[in-house]
Amino acid sequence: SKNENLPLFEITLKECISLEISESARNEYSAVIAEWQDINEAKIKSIKVGSGENIYKMQISQPKNDNEAFKKAQAKLNELQKGGLNGRCELIGREIRAGGKLKIKDINMDHYEFSIKSVSHNFNDSVYVIGIEFES
Repeated sequence: SKNENLPLFEITLKECISLEISESARNEYSAVIAEWQDINEAKIKSIKVGSGENIYKMQISQPKNDNEAFKKAQAKLNELQKGGLNGRCELIGREIRAGGKLKIKDINMDHYEFSIKSVSHNFNDSVYVIGIEFES
């Protein structure tokens, strides 16, 4: 399969400063509303993607335009409707890249290989912290 060539990163629970994993049910939400503060017009704006009663509301930073807000809301709706496991963790200075696969040892999920959605890098108090967002 095409995923066999992706780099695999393994981390252990004790390496994690924080770890959260949540399970989302498929099709729980049928719409997403993204809200943001419009600084120029000094009011709250929103955009809705999807339809129906089960609405997920999210706050976003002010987008460059409505299309960017729409894309963020659409991505969130896709994520919510896909279901499965989503998570994030922080750990100190490892080279881990988005797009790869992640295995977390010592959490009774050793058989799970997560897809790494994004990686953020932060320096604080002379410590190099990386944040990883992943999904099953």
